[in-house]
Amino acid sequence: MVKRVVPALVVALVIAGCASPPVGDAARPVGDAARPVGDAAPSDDAGGTTLVGAVVSTEVPTTSAPPPTTTATTAAATTTTVEVVPEWVSAFPSQGLPGDELEICGVVQGARRLTVVVSDPASGMTWSNTGAVMTSRQTGQWCWTGRFPAETTDAASGEQQPIAPGVYDVDIEYDGTVIVHTDLEVFSEEMVAAMPPSQSPDDADRDGVVAEVAALPFYRRVNVQSEVVADEGVWMLTELSRAVEEESYATGCGIGDPQGVYPIDIICAVEYGEILLVADGAIDEAYPMPGAVPSWIHVTDERVYGGRIGDGALPDSTLVRIDRATLEATVVVIPSPLDGGTEWLPDWHLAPDSHRDQYEMAVHAGPGGSGTPVTSHIGTVKVDLEAIDLIIDVVTT
Repeated sequence: MVKRVVPALVVALVIAGCASPPVGDAARPVGDAARPVGDAAPSDDAGGTTLVGAVVSTEVPTTSAPPPTTTATTAAATTTTVEVVPEWVSAFPSQGLPGDELEICGVVQGARRLTVVVSDPASGMTWSNTGAVMTSRQTGQWCWTGRFPAETTDAASGEQQPIAPGVYDVDIEYDGTVIVHTDLEVFSEEMVAAMPPSQSPDDADRDGVVAEVAALPFYRRVNVQSEVVADEGVWMLTELSRAVEEESYATGCGIGDPQGVYPIDIICAVEYGEILLVADGAIDEAYPMPGAVPSWIHVTDERVYGGRIGDGALPDSTLVRIDRATLEATVVVIPSPLDGGTEWLPDWHLAPDSHRDQYEMAVHAGPGGSGTPVTSHIGTVKVDLEAIDLIIDVVTT
């Protein structure tokens, strides 16, 4: 979701004995809960999140304990200034049905305790399943997990009734002041049933997307983790919506033909990601990443680079290179020593074990390291693009 920034609101509060939080790369979100969008500052041309308060300054008197030998002396008062700066907030997903799983995450530097308030702008009603969250002292990141509201209160009678389709407010408050705002859009079952598929059968066949995935409405298929805006559209790293993942548990996470071949005819929803090119709200090109949910993306003048950085759940890593002119993609798998024998798409290339050292020098996750900073929802990632090109060229030649 692209965010909109409005002029800062300055609010005073009192906090004693706190040091200023880290800034820059050290303060970027880390882990699955953190989902920054894009490299650049938010744009004013699109709806979404509004940062309505940006700096909260504090000057707090503090006193030092007197020396042991001087019982009647108190040190002069000093002041501590703390800034509370909201950086981003997003709802995952931002659209859904009543009762769908919902996660609201963000980064607010300098604050330790925030309040998440979901409310109906028409009636002013707030939902009781929202509440306080604590931020990370090191990174400022936070997440609240719950569900889309399912009922509302009739303003006249006070009776509970099913929630009506519409847009609802999400306010993030600090010390009683709203500092960040975003929206939730609630659909009805009838609205969802009338939604078109996210891709046509012909486009899905062209891109190698399982038919049942292509048949999903856009909002149920596209759960954006990171994105970069380019001339041809928005390049997105996505996962399936949490509602779709939940529904897949009944079939052991499978979506597609249970008698078919993985990952051509069927995929595992909770291990599935995509790189998408989206223009005007529609998918222009899809690059399925079954078993290799992508972690980072970077756009240059001629190419789009991306890949997965393996972890304990899905240990293999990948490198992806897409030609922006032809939209042709090359995918190289860097197998982990812990690889469990995952089946890959037939046009992917498996690198020999000897390339793992080169890969680890080319892609660095975490603080420090050198290279080109890229867009990632797992924290700070830097890459050596020349080294990545060399690995891909050697493996695929």
